[in-house]
Amino acid sequence: MVDDKLIKIVQSTFSIYGLVLSRTLSISVARQLSQLNEDEQENWLTGVVERVLSQNLKTPHVEIDHVRLAITDFMRSDVLKETETKLNVIDAYDIPKIIYDLKKKKFVLQKVATNLYSDVTQKTILFKDRFETILYRLLRHELFVSRKLGEKNQSRIKLTPIESLFNESKTRDICLLGLIAEFSENHYYLEDPGGALKIDLKHAISFLI
Repeated sequence: MVDDKLIKIVQSTFSIYGLVLSRTLSISVARQLSQLNEDEQENWLTGVVERVLSQNLKTPHVEIDHVRLAITDFMRSDVLKETETKLNVIDAYDIPKIIYDLKKKKFVLQKVATNLYSDVTQKTILFKDRFETILYRLLRHELFVSRKLGEKNQSRIKLTPIESLFNESKTRDICLLGLIAEFSENHYYLEDPGGALKIDLKHAISFLI
C-alpha cells in the first residue's frame, strides 16, 4: 500500500509544472518513489517531471508512456553521471605524437620510439615540426589563404620557400618564413626545411616587446 502523502506529493509536484496526472498514474509514480531514500525522493521526482516536460506534450494530461519514458531517461542520465570519467591521467610515454603533413595538408599520427633521453636528431626534428605547425597556422590566416575564384582587389601574401630563391637572379617583394640561426659568430641565416639564406640584420626592424 502506497502512502497517501507520497501520492499527494507526486500530484502536487506535477501540478506545479502545469501537468495533470491521474490518480492511478500518481499511485504508480509514488510506488517508484517509495523505493528511494527520503533525501533522494525530491531530486528524483523533479528529474522525472523535467523529462516529461522535455517531451513537449500537446496537452497537460500525462499518460503512462510519458512517465515510463521520463523515468528511463532519468535513470540513464544517473548511470552516465556515475560512470563519467572526471579525470583521465595519461602516461607521458603513451601520449600520441601528432605532426602536420605539408603534402597531405592535415595532421597525422606519427609513431615514435619511447625514450627518456632523445638523441641529437630529435632536436632537429623538433624545430622542423614546430616550423611546419606554424606554417600551417599561417597559411590559414586571411592574408595568406589562396585567392578564391572570382575574387578581385583582395591582396594576398605569398610565402616563398628559401630553396626557390637560389634559382632566381632577381627577386623583390618576397615574404619568407624561417628560423634565424647563427651558424658562426655574427653571421646569421634564415633557415627553413628546404635551405638556408644568409641575411643582414643591420637594418632589421624588430617587433618584439
